[in-house]
Amino acid sequence: MPEVEYFFIISKARGPGNAALVLSASSSGGADVVVATLDYQDEKQMWEKRLRRADDTAVFALVNKARGTCLARASADNGAALVLVPVGRIPSDDLAVWQHDHVEGQYNALVSVQEWEQKVNIFGDGPYTSGSRTVSWHWDGGSDNELWRFFSSNRQIKLKRIEFMLDASQLVEQPPTVLYNTRIVNNSDQEQEQLFEYTTSSTKTETYSASAGLELSAQYEIQVGAPLAVSSKVTLGAKVTTTITFGRSHETSEEIKVSAPVKVPPRSAVQANILVQSSTIDVPFRAVYDVTYEDGVTQEVIKNGTYNQIAFYNAHYTITQETPNQVTQPADGTYKLINQHGKALDVNGGARAAGTTIIQWPYGNGANQRWLLSYVGGGCFKLTAEHSGLVLDVSGGSLADGAPLIQWQWFGSGNQLWQLIANGDGTCRLQSKNSGKVLDVQDGGSTNGTPLVQRAWNGSPGQRWSVTRL
Repeated sequence: MPEVEYFFIISKARGPGNAALVLSASSSGGADVVVATLDYQDEKQMWEKRLRRADDTAVFALVNKARGTCLARASADNGAALVLVPVGRIPSDDLAVWQHDHVEGQYNALVSVQEWEQKVNIFGDGPYTSGSRTVSWHWDGGSDNELWRFFSSNRQIKLKRIEFMLDASQLVEQPPTVLYNTRIVNNSDQEQEQLFEYTTSSTKTETYSASAGLELSAQYEIQVGAPLAVSSKVTLGAKVTTTITFGRSHETSEEIKVSAPVKVPPRSAVQANILVQSSTIDVPFRAVYDVTYEDGVTQEVIKNGTYNQIAFYNAHYTITQETPNQVTQPADGTYKLINQHGKALDVNGGARAAGTTIIQWPYGNGANQRWLLSYVGGGCFKLTAEHSGLVLDVSGGSLADGAPLIQWQWFGSGNQLWQLIANGDGTCRLQSKNSGKVLDVQDGGSTNGTPLVQRAWNGSPGQRWSVTRL
């Protein structure tokens, strides 16, 4: 699509100090059209000549660039104000379209299609100032206030330089964040050395950004060095519109890889975390342009911005021994849960129906015995049965001892949220956020098929669960 050409419409009449006056949308934000002192950067003063019909170049509307509305006579009366109206009126409303008169010379009259004698006019006999109102008025023989000329507001833009204020730069360390965490469990009676392994890639993004109303294509390269402790090289080059982004957002992937032996005491667990700390560099800059217009006027324009960059990050891991009664947080994933009776958390009969009882049963790797642990915040998890997609739930949201455990649709209520609390022997208890009671076997039974319930913590085998990732 060809670029739209916009025009300044300059009056032959002059303002104070012989200043050029142009048609402009009112700075008040209303629909009035006024004259204003020419400002090469003001889009309220820029107008598109939009043809009513493609096959008739004589009749056109004047559409304001800033407002997207068009110049029209408020009524068919002599002296009617000139106002901005929706462009939807162009095809059918003669009050909203115009044509050129036949005045000889550099300046011409703008004629209403609705009535030839009605011309665009600055109201009154002068003197005229920025803000003087405009009207439709019968032809007065060629007075300065009824003659106008068009010249293109399109311009050439040249980037002269970018100035980086390094002495005003800021290097800011961000708080460390937990990138990954998991539990490493030793269920044996001997100390074990296990391998903590983790690999991921992290992305950093470098951008230049600044507010601007210019369009720019530029190639520019800078090196950010002393007095900062980091170095960054960025190549710029992209078209810029209302929000400048110099060049693309440049992303680079950097791998984090950890492989560390961890000694885990007997009948216990440790918590392993990957921590990442990033630092940002913010460098203020000024972009300086030369903007040249059709009439040869060149203006220097300065736009301010900030170079925002993730400069670097550091990654490290921590290993901490679990202590009794500590809320623990394994990594999200699929797990089996086995109590100290040696029985697994199981959806009875592998049924998929909501409301099915949860029982204990020997582990056989069935999908109804595999549970997806998903961290939902606040130290809590939801446990989703792999075969049904339903979650572990205290029936009816009960707070009572002995309330049965079922599978149910996920609603995020407290009776579906569970904390894993370390027992100090490598096992955990699963505590309901709603009731504070823990997952247990009904009446402490050890037989296959015994239903599971919630009960106050007492440390019995049916309340102690090994949580093992599959």
